[in-house]
Amino acid sequence: MLLILTHDVDWSRKGPSVEHVLTRLNRFELSHRYRFFSLRENIYNGIQDIMEAEQRQGMKSTFFFRVLYDDNTTAELYSDVISELRRGGWEIGLHANNGTDLGDIQAEKKVLEKLYANEIYSLRVHYLRIEPEIIPRLSTIGVKFDSSICISKAKPSLESTGCLLYNEVVELPISVMDTYMFTYWGIKPEEVYERLIETLKLFNDLGVEIATILWHTNSIKMCGGREYLKLVEEIWRLEWITPIKVMDLAIYMNRGVSCKKVL
Repeated sequence: MLLILTHDVDWSRKGPSVEHVLTRLNRFELSHRYRFFSLRENIYNGIQDIMEAEQRQGMKSTFFFRVLYDDNTTAELYSDVISELRRGGWEIGLHANNGTDLGDIQAEKKVLEKLYANEIYSLRVHYLRIEPEIIPRLSTIGVKFDSSICISKAKPSLESTGCLLYNEVVELPISVMDTYMFTYWGIKPEEVYERLIETLKLFNDLGVEIATILWHTNSIKMCGGREYLKLVEEIWRLEWITPIKVMDLAIYMNRGVSCKKVL
């Protein structure tokens, strides 16, 4: 089973407000609480943790960056990180703020491409708020892959696996999302890894060829969120999983992996 690894960078380089962290303080260990309050470290930034873990295992994933963040800072603050990701072989995708206007998506794409110094082919709309009729039109602005749909939030579902073909655009439904595991799925932090592996194994046993996982960069230092790093460390022992980034799917499609045609 191909496991497409993706991460949304929902928060700016400056991180969240003190008030936002306070409401989620119990999710962090004492060492991270200290680093936030005493050193003003952005403990929502797990990008480096992910990079280091994936690099050790020879894996690469896709990071979706927003162009404009809620605190009115831009992706420019991440320019050094984006350059490091590009040089290291990771993929940068656009985490579009507006999923209802093709022109807005194109404008944000061009801004991020300047920082990435490369073309961007993958998209995910913030909060997954995309207008379905826009998906087949994304190819006109150079988007080849979209992953803005999650068909089932309440529990693992075969409907949220595989890939769909909207004209020339490949849609990758989100099969597993960290925040859904913590909320809709009702999984306790200490049970996240076990349930994650159980879910992926179930998909594989049922013949799923492609599953897409979304793990937010801001959850990596949280209880339960750290389990992504454990998955990375253990993934090569799970011989039935092949971890890839979004763009790598094109290689496997050329080898015969198929998508269900929608339009």
